[in-house]
Amino acid sequence: MVFPEKFPENQKYDNSKEKEFYFRFQNELPEDWDIYYSFKFHNPGIPLRELDYIIVCPLGIYIIELKNARFRYENNIWEIYDSREKKWKEHVKHFYTGPIEQVESAVKMFKNFLLYNNHLKIPVDSNSITGVVFLNKNEVGQFSKNLPSKDIIIFHKELQHESLFDILDSIHKSKRISNVTHLEREKIKNIILINGNYYPGFPARRDEQKKLMIALTKEQFMIMEGFKDQARMILYGVVGSGKTMMARKGLEIAIDNSWRCLYLCSSIHLKDFFENSYKDQEKVKFFTFYDFRFVKNISETFDFIIIDEAQNIISGDMGDILDNILSGGLNNGKWLICFDKEQKNKEFDSDFLKIISSYPHESYSLNSNIRNPSEIFNIAGLLGGKKQHFSKVPDALSVKFVSFIDNDDANIKLFELIDYGVRQLKLFPDEIIILSTLPLNENLEIKSNFVRSYDDKRFYEIVRYNSDEPDKEKINFSVIEDFQGLEASFVILIGIKDLSDSYFRSQYYIALTRSTYSAGILFHKDLFSDLNKIINIDS
Repeated sequence: MVFPEKFPENQKYDNSKEKEFYFRFQNELPEDWDIYYSFKFHNPGIPLRELDYIIVCPLGIYIIELKNARFRYENNIWEIYDSREKKWKEHVKHFYTGPIEQVESAVKMFKNFLLYNNHLKIPVDSNSITGVVFLNKNEVGQFSKNLPSKDIIIFHKELQHESLFDILDSIHKSKRISNVTHLEREKIKNIILINGNYYPGFPARRDEQKKLMIALTKEQFMIMEGFKDQARMILYGVVGSGKTMMARKGLEIAIDNSWRCLYLCSSIHLKDFFENSYKDQEKVKFFTFYDFRFVKNISETFDFIIIDEAQNIISGDMGDILDNILSGGLNNGKWLICFDKEQKNKEFDSDFLKIISSYPHESYSLNSNIRNPSEIFNIAGLLGGKKQHFSKVPDALSVKFVSFIDNDDANIKLFELIDYGVRQLKLFPDEIIILSTLPLNENLEIKSNFVRSYDDKRFYEIVRYNSDEPDKEKINFSVIEDFQGLEASFVILIGIKDLSDSYFRSQYYIALTRSTYSAGILFHKDLFSDLNKIINIDS
């Protein structure tokens, strides 16, 4: 199959040869071979690059550079003939000198593209991928026998008199290129289509995600019906299953019935979000667990208590406190407890959930993630050391893994991740959140409140996330635990220090599961091996 399905006719340059080979590949290669024309790298951490053709087939993966100009190689220098000025010029580009180095650098970049879009693992034998140069205006006799990598150059006469299938088959045999299985080809296809410049584009895929995210599941409908009849309810659910949505439904029921309602959670930003959303409701009070337990003096009585993120309660006497301020007590009053077993911190286990479970109540479970794309949820679970659960949300993109070598490189790579979100994914700055276990000024990825491009010509300003009034024009940053319960279109996880400590790994899990669209993981190259082992544990 050829991608795109139709040759684009709006090219701004002479594309006669590219169009000719588009149809030649289509007609001369088997139908089950995949042909990608004009593939563009849009990947943070990898320089922007366009490849003329990629052929993915049982005989290997061929990166083809199509040249429709005359070349010569003299004194170890590649030159190209300028037909307008009618003279030879040295062929030097940003990434390469000459067509051989061009295609070799393209192969290297393509391998990196596969690596960083496939859990840090190339999905095929590295020897399956090779570069090929088509020189349409040169013959073999025009170059000396000492021409480097001559075996990957196809000259004009061969291109005119041999089928493209025979040419690629000959390269496969002469270079002993490893075969590619059907499953490997499907994996490559998925990586290229989901991260490349082919249709459907990013916005269309995001729209499909949104349709699933706003549609209530049968489980949620059942729970919403249960609110009408059940006074006490414990809701267990995996991350992204809609527990906070159900907590919000509980708030609306309380408001509709004019109940005095207490809402508790661990995240300051989530508390502020709800408080701002219902700031005109005097009968509803919002507190974090810490403020409720240690700062605020709560003397009033409530008709209904909602606890979100109950797995984070570490105060053993919380049950007694709630029992005293709830009308009817925990045994006869109205309450809703939302809880995620996977996020429970074993180091600070308490008896609160055992105590609350001892009172008469109904239990419900939400077992499907409906907020996070499948790959993000999968990698979050592996990185966090959690049980693997199912997500109903299709992937619009791969998780972007980006490594850095030092502080300056980290700053540039963070810029590239942000720039990818803004310029390629067309996100607004406030749809992007940077999350870390460390405060803003303690992350080596952020040298100041500005991250800049490698040429220092462009930059983004980073500010601390303010849940009362998030800055819509700048990139927001938050400590992970303060952002729990909230979400963003694009989450960038930084500050990865420890991949052995269960607490930090659980925090990384929470960070990635804040994403509803795309995610980037920025890490030091020294962590590559450990990170690779964790996320490829089943390989």
